[in-house]
Amino acid sequence: MAFPSWLPLGLAIRDYYASGERKLIKVFTKDGDITPYSVDLFFRDYEDFSIYDEMGCALARGRVLDVGAGAGCISIFLQEELNREVTAIDVSGEAIAVARELGVKDARHLDFFSLTGERYDTILLLMNGIGFVRDLVGLERFLEHAKGLLEPEGQILFDSSDLKFADIGTAELREDVRHYFGQVWYQMEYQGIRGAAYYWLYLDPLTMREYAENAGYNVEIVHEAGEGYYLARLTLAGTGN
Repeated sequence: MAFPSWLPLGLAIRDYYASGERKLIKVFTKDGDITPYSVDLFFRDYEDFSIYDEMGCALARGRVLDVGAGAGCISIFLQEELNREVTAIDVSGEAIAVARELGVKDARHLDFFSLTGERYDTILLLMNGIGFVRDLVGLERFLEHAKGLLEPEGQILFDSSDLKFADIGTAELREDVRHYFGQVWYQMEYQGIRGAAYYWLYLDPLTMREYAENAGYNVEIVHEAGEGYYLARLTLAGTGN
């Protein structure tokens, strides 16, 4: 039986919330490497936020859509400490159930592309949340769909990284030149439950800028750090932002 890609993560988040015990997920890559991944990252407090978390939250304004919210640590900080109106969405029903238990007022088990008929001042994707689009075709689809969710003066905030500075991704580029080098194959397993394999996208700044500008966005690199990490801000071209 094939399990959904995100089921292992959702189950681990649920179990960590219920027990308080550190839970590990196995993350497999295409070359056979296995990395243990602790889900307590999804329950971090502000003191444990990265510089990208901090800056993304500080820049978030108005009504915020937190995409890939997980257990809702970013949403809770925005809601409780910065008094933002937040909608948290995630494809993991288990994670969203925990987010509700932790106090996120508007937490929805929902895929980004299924969300219509609402407008937001900020679309926020932290922890390389933009990677959920999977590939460059998915990025184009995301940028187009986001136009229907943004207020005219709205913004998209996300962090990502350039894998030319890392070992992961370059092997995949050599193996299959049809794939952009930032498109990385993963598979998760938790307590014997292995989800379906999936691709996660890491965007180098030049490719990101090209696709965003072609889709009709202004691009601002808000912050850059070593080894290719950055925080980007997109606004709709012609809005004066």
